[in-house]
Amino acid sequence: MKRTKFLEFLKNNTLEIKNRYSPLLVLLLISAIFLTFLLYNGMEFIRNKYKAGEIATKTIIAQKSFRYINVKATNAILKKKIENSPDVYLYYPEIKSIISRKIRRAFAFARSYKESHAKNRQNMYISENIFAAKLGIKLSKPVLNEFYYLNYNKNIEAYILKIVSSIYKKGVLSKPPASGKKIEIKNVITNRLKTVNYPQIFFTLKKNKGFTYYYTKKYLGFLPSYMQNDIYGLVYRMIKPDIVYSKYLTLKKIEDIKKENIPIYIHVNEGMLLVNAGELITKSKALELNTYDAEFKLKNNIPSLIGLFFVIAMLLSLSYVFPYRYIRKFRASIDFKNIVFIITVLLSSILVIKTGIIFSKALSLYFPFIDRNDIYYLIPFAFGPMLIRIMLNSEVSVVYIALFSILTSIIFKNSIFFMIYTFAGSFIASYEVFDFSSWSRVAKAGVITGFLNSFMVLAFALISLNLINIQNIYSIVFAFLSGVISSVMVIGLIPLFEKLFDFTTDFKLLELSSSNNPLLKQFSVVAPGTYQHSIMAATLAESAASAVGANPLLARVASLYHDIGKITKPNYFIENISNTENPHDKLSPTMSSLIIASHVKDGQELAKKYKLGDKIENIIGEHHGTSMIGAFYEKAFSENKDGHLSKDAFRYSGKKPQTKEAGIIMLADSVEAISRTMTNISPSRLELMVRKTINRIYSDGQLDECELTLKDLHSIGDAFVKVLNSVFHQRIPYAGKSVEEDDKHESDENRNKYNEYPKKAENKSKVSPLYR
Repeated sequence: MKRTKFLEFLKNNTLEIKNRYSPLLVLLLISAIFLTFLLYNGMEFIRNKYKAGEIATKTIIAQKSFRYINVKATNAILKKKIENSPDVYLYYPEIKSIISRKIRRAFAFARSYKESHAKNRQNMYISENIFAAKLGIKLSKPVLNEFYYLNYNKNIEAYILKIVSSIYKKGVLSKPPASGKKIEIKNVITNRLKTVNYPQIFFTLKKNKGFTYYYTKKYLGFLPSYMQNDIYGLVYRMIKPDIVYSKYLTLKKIEDIKKENIPIYIHVNEGMLLVNAGELITKSKALELNTYDAEFKLKNNIPSLIGLFFVIAMLLSLSYVFPYRYIRKFRASIDFKNIVFIITVLLSSILVIKTGIIFSKALSLYFPFIDRNDIYYLIPFAFGPMLIRIMLNSEVSVVYIALFSILTSIIFKNSIFFMIYTFAGSFIASYEVFDFSSWSRVAKAGVITGFLNSFMVLAFALISLNLINIQNIYSIVFAFLSGVISSVMVIGLIPLFEKLFDFTTDFKLLELSSSNNPLLKQFSVVAPGTYQHSIMAATLAESAASAVGANPLLARVASLYHDIGKITKPNYFIENISNTENPHDKLSPTMSSLIIASHVKDGQELAKKYKLGDKIENIIGEHHGTSMIGAFYEKAFSENKDGHLSKDAFRYSGKKPQTKEAGIIMLADSVEAISRTMTNISPSRLELMVRKTINRIYSDGQLDECELTLKDLHSIGDAFVKVLNSVFHQRIPYAGKSVEEDDKHESDENRNKYNEYPKKAENKSKVSPLYR
């Protein structure tokens, strides 16, 4: 019998464990596999065993024949090929036509204007401006005057065009090639390529100056020298290169040469002596030994992949198990949806880094003066931790940063620097988005992260005794831009993840707090008393949250919606009963308690329907915890003194508050409700009421599962007292008839509508009005 019960128990628990952890295990395995292939860099994980300058500890003889690349010879051949590779230029045949057209239009327009207008100073000024504008160059006043008084002569125009044509017959280079080097010219219109062995036949911009002067003297020698100089200056300024150096095509050609370059191999036959014990290992010998070691002791990369997979699986497991066991807020924040979100952000971050590495290689081709390793700093490492902090909380963000930093170091060949760099930058980025109340806050976080990144790069440069140079300046600038790019990515990704995973960010909370929200409008009309209670509770909760370091915006907005479930049965709650019979007088205490308790479940259903988000939905379900519905328990107890009465039947069935905000709202809810019942209000009585209410809820164990400490409870009490004293403040009496004289015919019982039942209920058994 006992054995059967044990097996049944084991079976039930096995199914529960399977149902609970199977999805997580599957997600862990899939994530570990993806990360393994993303992080794997081939032989980069195989550490070189032999290093130049070391002494060989044993004699090594080749057990099999192998070959390895002769790096020195291969690089020498490659260098020679690159040196002999022609620079690439682009030929723009339309340049000559464009310049000739400008000259013709300038002379024609200026001549036409002068001929059609009277000769005076103003028209001369306009004509000269037309001439200069059409040419597109700046000319001195004397030169413009000269052409004006020559009436923009057609013969001079023809000679200028002849000079331009003579220069472009040769061609004008934008940049002279290296001495003795060929050039390759590509026609941009026909795409034809032409190799020129002697590029000296072309004019350069420097040679163009002398030849322009030569052609001017040749064709216009009959003019006075000052006029020749004026025409020379005009033509020289008009000439532009029509054969332009292309850095991109030149570098691309070099890259093609590198890819096509056939390496030179050194062949080692079986039985050859590689190194003697005690022999100094040279650089070439280290390469030979490491090649032999990698060739035969690590025949394939499968062991490396398997090892990396186990490392990643262990890191993912520990990142979940340890914090889940010992960090309460982490445990409260982690469900399957949030785990999927974290894994998505992690994979996205790794993909961005891998893409950034590829981008760095490509960018270094366009800017060969910038080291590829310096461009790595441009990668936006911090966007993932910022997203985790905004969407979830600090505890989850810290765990994510630790895991992400380790994985980043693996990507960069186990670099401790990149681990520290990522860790520090991610931490400051996560810290700076704590108060996520505007887009400018995210932008500011990016700028601050950029400054810290730059400081880290500078610090490590000093540690490595690499003093400030141009490469360090590039690194510092790129590190700063990394933080800025991270914030821009976060701004773009927040709406996407908010939609995909149904998160409640501060921006969504601001939208929900608007009085124009349809649900709040309905709330204020259907249950006005509860709505006013919620507004007051929101004020209390916001003040208390600010005092204890919780999220004041979440506390305020969640307070506005915490009693939203009461709109389904508004007349069953005392704050909405006005001059009508109390419906609870006709119900049994048990039925009344069920109706009162149902507003929690109704509120959660409304939160789902109107998509208020998980945070608000959870707080609605937790704001009463498992507290007693005391009014109806007292009524039931008075009606059934001799019978057995279970307290559990008169308790809420929700979860106890799991977060600071939920605990604060539970306290604010009770304090606000009790404050409505008080008479003869004074600061000392308000403070006494607040302290008693907090102590009662704390003693009942309702705050056991949230992170509020005794110090926090004291600060919350101080915040509540301050707000209530402001609400129930005294005023100086106005001149004239007093309120008491106006109300002298009203009964004393009706002066405080929060403390008494309506008159129709006076003769019936009285129950505390706190149907909370």
